Amino acid sequence: MEAIVSGFNRTIHEPTRLRIVAALASLGPDERMQFVALRDMLDLTDGNLGAHLLKLEEERLVAVDKEFVARKPCTFVSLTLQGRLALAQHVKALKEILDVQSPEAATSQATNKDRRGGTPSRRASARKKSKGGRKSGGTVAEAQALRFGRLGGMKLGHA
Repeated sequence: MEAIVSGFNRTIHEPTRLRIVAALASLGPDERMQFVALRDMLDLTDGNLGAHLLKLEEERLVAVDKEFVARKPCTFVSLTLQGRLALAQHVKALKEILDVQSPEAATSQATNKDRRGGTPSRRASARKKSKGGRKSGGTVAEAQALRFGRLGGMKLGHA
């Protein structure tokens, strides 16, 4: 479970920032959105959106560009490549947690049992522990070392 949590991006995980990044991710890689349009889309105040964008910009997840359009200042916001990658990793981590904890995952595991009983991974573990079984492609010495819990003089941990 710790490996899954490591995929989280704590900056993106905050709900408002997640909404900002998701909205910007809907744009193409070379597209950007006006600050005002993003503010209105997400129903945020100027100050709230500005504070969140500052945090995202510090982490290099978004780019904020200020230009003059028809002699008026205009702020544009875009998601950086680093931001797109961070969002993809964050979404993957969320999906893995949902998959691990969902009732569908438990049902899926139950359907993987076959007539020999147990899940495929449990059968593999049982084969490793049995006296006659050995990993295919390994040598007899490796099989014996696995049976006694040692390989190259080192003890192996069992999961």
